[in-house]
Amino acid sequence: DGREEPQSEKTISLSRKSSVEPEGIDRRLGSSDLHELITAMEALELQGAEAVSLLRAIVQRDAWHCRAEKKKLRNCLLLVMVTSLAVFCWNIAYPGIAFGAAMYLLLAVWLTSPFTLNWYDEHRTHGRKLRHAVTLLHRIPDPASTAEMIEAMEAGDALTSALAAKSLIQLLPKLTEADGAILRTKYRVGLQRALHGCNTNLILAILNAAEKILDDAALPSVRRLTNCPGWIAESGKIQEAAKSALTVLETTSRRQQTAQTSLRASSPPSTSEKELLRQANTVPATSAKQMLRASDAIWPPEED
Repeated sequence: DGREEPQSEKTISLSRKSSVEPEGIDRRLGSSDLHELITAMEALELQGAEAVSLLRAIVQRDAWHCRAEKKKLRNCLLLVMVTSLAVFCWNIAYPGIAFGAAMYLLLAVWLTSPFTLNWYDEHRTHGRKLRHAVTLLHRIPDPASTAEMIEAMEAGDALTSALAAKSLIQLLPKLTEADGAILRTKYRVGLQRALHGCNTNLILAILNAAEKILDDAALPSVRRLTNCPGWIAESGKIQEAAKSALTVLETTSRRQQTAQTSLRASSPPSTSEKELLRQANTVPATSAKQMLRASDAIWPPEED
């Protein structure tokens, strides 16, 4: 018994170490077991400052997977619709043939069902990882997670999207100009799409931080909100915030255009290579002959 005790303690320590590693945390976040999620949260607390970076990486990766799976699902539905329409038209042209086609389709569905179930299970796992990572990131409000929350808001399911939007409402007022400059174009486009939604608090947060996170491409969306319909909650606040944001964006746009015009005016005129290396085709033939004769008379010099 004394020999087995150190072995059991060694096994427990190895299992704890594996659960603390990023791979173990990633695997546990995809589980639907509450005990696994609690273990993942405890392991993240042990990670310290690296926990935010780890969660951000998980959100980025699983958001990409969710986008890809949604695209596959749309393509599959389109294929099913096209196939059904083809069978229907085929049955109109050749009555009674739809039964045989349906049998072949059922056979194809039966053969591909294991792959379909496997794909669906992976899709649900990525969705759970994304939701749990967003939930944990929401508990650690960090302006550096703004891009990941925008990704989760667009790629996740309804619950994940709502939680990411709630987190963005808290993060956007804390952004600095340096943080806003880091946001790439695709994240700015995501915020522009959010301006067409119905989340009043999120719209107000975006408009109030428009100078830091929006650019010229958002002008039509902001201009539309200056005439916000009255049936939207707090439409008056949205109109005022939109007018203020529109003034700031238009001023910034004019300043940038003026700076670009000044740079173009101060640059030297460009000269093409053809203008620099231009052949002297305008010399008459007689002048050329005279120049050749003169050169012959001068060179080589005659000896006295």
